[in-house]
Amino acid sequence: MTMPLLATLPRFARRQPEPMPMAFAGLFLASGAPLWLPGGWAVLGLVAGGALCWPLLRTALPAPAPRATPALRDTETGLYSAAVVQAAVPAMLRMAERHGAGSCLALLVIDQPRPPVAEIGVTITGALRGTDLVCRHGEDGFLIVLPDCDLGGAFERLDELRGRFATLGGARRYTASIGLASVAQGAADLHDATMAATAAVRTAIAGGRNRVVTAPMVARLQVMQGAMP
Repeated sequence: MTMPLLATLPRFARRQPEPMPMAFAGLFLASGAPLWLPGGWAVLGLVAGGALCWPLLRTALPAPAPRATPALRDTETGLYSAAVVQAAVPAMLRMAERHGAGSCLALLVIDQPRPPVAEIGVTITGALRGTDLVCRHGEDGFLIVLPDCDLGGAFERLDELRGRFATLGGARRYTASIGLASVAQGAADLHDATMAATAAVRTAIAGGRNRVVTAPMVARLQVMQGAMP
């Protein structure tokens, strides 16, 4: 059997060069090139000297820290993380617009007392469609994206979800307050809708909790308060 050519070479020819001697050679070449090489050859000598020094420099440099991969789900509730929702939302909104339908966003806040964390995610997803997305928003809040759903349909679905919390604890009654807003046509993200839903859930909490309040309700309330003497 014919041996590969590399196997026939002397052992010293197959050994990897040591970085320290290479670095010394590179320093010698880089420092001497401007003195005894003309013009462009001096530049070439500097480049070659730097290349010879690189293996030693590479061993001295700290290894780059591994980039943290964002978690796909919240470890306590099993719901999607905010990073997943933010990545998926633009495509979901554009698809809903192509179907001629709007989209809605809700902010659900758990009232006190708080149900066991493990039951919260199951209760929320059990009342929603498979196309809806839910993620944790702070300690007691949950952001719900309802694509291809108008404000009236979203209100009915979320009011049913609100009622499910009352059945969790038996004699101990749990409740949730929900703020609901429409996502504007052509919106690039959920920033404005999140602000509107936040204002709505604050109104729900101030009004006694355990209710669904929409952004148009908040707007009408503000108009009425401004018209009062």
